[in-house]
Amino acid sequence: RAVGRTQPRPRCPRRGRARRSPAHRLTAIWSRPGGRSIGRRCAVGIRHPGAMAALPDVLPAGSVQLRRCRLGNLDALMDAVARSQSELARWLPWADPMPTVEAEREFLQQQQRSFDADEAWGYFLIASGTDDLVGGAGLHPRARGVVEIGYWVRTDCTRRGYATAAAGALTSAAFAHLPDVERVVIRMDQANVASTAVPPKLGYRLDGEDPLRDIVASAHSEKGWIWICTRPQ
Repeated sequence: RAVGRTQPRPRCPRRGRARRSPAHRLTAIWSRPGGRSIGRRCAVGIRHPGAMAALPDVLPAGSVQLRRCRLGNLDALMDAVARSQSELARWLPWADPMPTVEAEREFLQQQQRSFDADEAWGYFLIASGTDDLVGGAGLHPRARGVVEIGYWVRTDCTRRGYATAAAGALTSAAFAHLPDVERVVIRMDQANVASTAVPPKLGYRLDGEDPLRDIVASAHSEKGWIWICTRPQ
């Protein structure tokens, strides 16, 4: 698991195993609904008619293109998760057991609402020049001035730099489109070596261990890393 680029990578001068609903896919590309809008001076959900979301629907990232999550991606998402379920389940509680079509439909509907309301911005990774869904990534508000990136890559598409490209594009987008954001964070379990390799390639600095890490999937070690990138001056 690791999870190209039309712009240079940004450089900085980051379950108990209870079944989770789609709205609680916190450790991958999904985030809690609700909360304060980041980058807009209004509460989430208070939008002027016709207002556009803060982030673009599409983010180019070289070898992949990030396209916002939509219900039309349901079949491709089910296929990607099915191909990767055994590996995803080691790290992500929402993948164990294999999600149902109904759960994924609900999840995508929630993702569309969250994106439009600037509560969270979920994307699918699409291999450039194709319509092949090869993973997912997202940007999620965590505190005032702080957003977090998560990502996953389809098992048969790892080791191609997709996660690094996606995380780089989201880091750039956070600072370009969300003026209130001062810090972008990436967290992962210390045992997830592939995921840990991504942030330093983008200039993130290791902030230390994650003190709130729980064992919620089979491969979790109860020890996490926190990587941070601050807004360039």
